[in-house]
Amino acid sequence: MAVRYFAHRNEYRCAIERNHKGRFCVRIRADFGRLAQSVSVYFLASTVDRALKELEPAIQHLQREEERLWVWGTDRSAVSPVLDASLREAGLEQDRRTEFPRKCSLLQLSPGRPMPAHLFEQFIRGLAQSVAPAHLAAAGD
Repeated sequence: MAVRYFAHRNEYRCAIERNHKGRFCVRIRADFGRLAQSVSVYFLASTVDRALKELEPAIQHLQREEERLWVWGTDRSAVSPVLDASLREAGLEQDRRTEFPRKCSLLQLSPGRPMPAHLFEQFIRGLAQSVAPAHLAAAGD
């Protein structure tokens, strides 16, 4: 029974990269286990602190909009403008890149349930540690 429960969890893989303009690109790949659907989005932030602050509302939005995102994933042409507007309201854009960075953090949540604060704090710490060395090296240049 535990394996079945695990299979229906939503997984959020997040990575922070610095783009060519010096901004931080936060990429999120949401895998909705119950629906067997995957959606990739991103947002830009000027600092790592700002990126980490904006990450929680972004994941909460994806968690809340799971059903609508599933419809979008099955027939993108019919619903794309509506969903693109919904993503933009949350400050997100559709990520069309197929490859996802290997250096990322993973967050697993039960569908339809709020995100536990302690779990998110651990997730943020792991993500911040994965960015910290690159961020500090870039700041020293």
